[in-house]
Amino acid sequence: MELFNETDLKQSTAFSGKSGHMLAALAEMGMSKYVFAAFFELDRVRKDHIRFLTGPIIQHRSPWASSTPEWMYHAAIADRVRVILKEHEAGETGWTVGPAELAAAVYPASMDAPLQPTYADLYLWASAEAYSAFHKRPLEDFWRGIGGEPITAERFTKPGSSDHHHYRRLCADIRGKVVKAAEKRVKAPRGSNSPGEAATDIETEQLSLF
Repeated sequence: MELFNETDLKQSTAFSGKSGHMLAALAEMGMSKYVFAAFFELDRVRKDHIRFLTGPIIQHRSPWASSTPEWMYHAAIADRVRVILKEHEAGETGWTVGPAELAAAVYPASMDAPLQPTYADLYLWASAEAYSAFHKRPLEDFWRGIGGEPITAERFTKPGSSDHHHYRRLCADIRGKVVKAAEKRVKAPRGSNSPGEAATDIETEQLSLF
């Protein structure tokens, strides 16, 4: 027997509007994602959303992963909060991840070797969006700082655009790995996590970006 029907799941979230912005701001400040998970469970957020929230940050497997700027991790969790609130209010579970999560995933690969042009531009766009949102700076400042032509969101996020399928495939791959890792941790015996895993909460995977 189902506890909630589709009508129940489509009702407005208690954390929409200003409350949602506040939660995202707290995530940017470093508040534990498990605190948000507790809030969301009270709001009957779907299990897949809770797993997406609490799963590890997935990054391309590379020694460069350890040099990832710390702010990207906080920004990625804030992005998850925003994505989950939007999907919860719509009563759906999607495939998207936020720009900061994309940037954090691809950052080590960008340091390893030259990326394919499409993924290089996707990384630049995601980094620009994430940097601007987290540091509360105009997007123009980022593009002016690197001396490049601005890359618009529509190139990747608009269905039917030339590079949308690359964007969607990478988002879905990252999100799937996050949820799978979260499920694995739930099923793992207590005390089976390796030392430091809870503190860093980062996992590396091989991403096809070259």
